[in-house]
Amino acid sequence: MAKNIVNFENFSKLPIFHGFSWGREAENMSEGFDDPNLIQKRVGNFLNSLGIPPALPIVRISPDNVSFNDPDILEINKEILKRKLSDAGEIEVSANAIFTKEKDIILTVKPADCAICVIYLETKNGEQFVGLIHCSAWTTDKLLPFDAIEYLTRVKSADPRKIKIGITPAINQDFFYVDKKDITLDNWKGFVKKRDGKIFIDILGNVLKQLAEAGVLNQNIEIYRKDTFSHAMEGNTFSHRLSRDEDFPEGRYIVALKLK
Repeated sequence: MAKNIVNFENFSKLPIFHGFSWGREAENMSEGFDDPNLIQKRVGNFLNSLGIPPALPIVRISPDNVSFNDPDILEINKEILKRKLSDAGEIEVSANAIFTKEKDIILTVKPADCAICVIYLETKNGEQFVGLIHCSAWTTDKLLPFDAIEYLTRVKSADPRKIKIGITPAINQDFFYVDKKDITLDNWKGFVKKRDGKIFIDILGNVLKQLAEAGVLNQNIEIYRKDTFSHAMEGNTFSHRLSRDEDFPEGRYIVALKLK
């Protein structure tokens, strides 16, 4: 493993480049909190470390960008290259789940506390796809992990039992509470704790339940079980919730994926 980069073992023999930034020396990767030119350089260095040419088009999940009216599940093809680049030289999409079979397009997302499902699959027709699912409290509440796998099964003729998934760090339930009006409690049965008048939710647990219900096998899922809140306190990553509650510096790490 390269310094400050994590790779999933269950992807080691697959035809993909992948990884996410992590560790005490891992830097902020979002232009929202640093100079865009500096971010472009950092992302380029990170991609080089993965063996990915940084000059290739970079498509990034950016759900807060309301400039686009993308569906929540989006297949990325070369049409996307017509979009204007961000200040950091990336192509933004507002979708929260993206997939591609293009070998010369890089998929990325820059999370803090949300779990990211990194996906590889081969369809029954022999096509290879990679993808990312941004599993926030909101998208998990809307059952996006289940719907995204259903899309691959129904639209792309994938066998869910053969889909490989790596899940990045996410915030621990003990540190993540939401307002009752922001979620559908029925969608969180078994993944809710109520304490001091607050509702604490288990994002990772709910994501795993949805993946299982969609037919993904547990042995095909690898989880990097680290709590972003406590690790951000130690300087290993960034946590939006910690920054909001404890006045820690804001930042984001990066997840990247590309077919070989």
